[in-house]
Amino acid sequence: MTKIDSRSYVSKGAIEKLREDIILKKYSPEDRLLEVELAKIYNVSRGSIRVVIQKLIHEGLIEENNKEKRVISFTNKTIENMYELRLWLEMKAVKILIESDAIKYYPLIQILSELEHEGKNMEISYYCNLDIRFHRKLLQASNNRAILQAWETMSSAFFTLLKVNTTKEYRKRYVIEFFGKHKKILDLLIVRDKTCLKEIATHIEDAKNITLGVIKK
Repeated sequence: MTKIDSRSYVSKGAIEKLREDIILKKYSPEDRLLEVELAKIYNVSRGSIRVVIQKLIHEGLIEENNKEKRVISFTNKTIENMYELRLWLEMKAVKILIESDAIKYYPLIQILSELEHEGKNMEISYYCNLDIRFHRKLLQASNNRAILQAWETMSSAFFTLLKVNTTKEYRKRYVIEFFGKHKKILDLLIVRDKTCLKEIATHIEDAKNITLGVIKK
């Protein structure tokens, strides 16, 4: 049995919470991020909060200058740029898959099968996790390491954005439509139908617009 590192588990929770707070603009670029204060706020050790900060520096949400750490302004333009890059990366991956001789689509089928059989009445984070896993497997199937690495730098932020987006009204729509939207993408991909590109583009554009609307509120 694999031993779980409790410190890593604690750090992961703090990373997710601080990332969410930055995205929801609870910190401004003028605020200095002090380890002692953050450790108290997120109920972790200073060592853990250093791990958290370094992770979010890597994700581009925090910057360090002369040993001072501050959040990077998370604006509408930031969101638009993220979704534009995501669109380019996923469109490129799908083009590669459409033109390839063989597609390893079983991992994608597995994800949708898991949702179909176990997804009823699950927490919204379950759907958000499946969403990220589906798109990650899509990029992995393209066998282009550079595309996947670029996408991975944003994947955690997209997971948080999905959770932030889930207002009561949107949550219901998200859960109802989730399976159908992703199944349509996969079905088109399996038969190498180029309209899959249009479905991916529409899917990501919708996500961007919903995110912008929620963040604005």
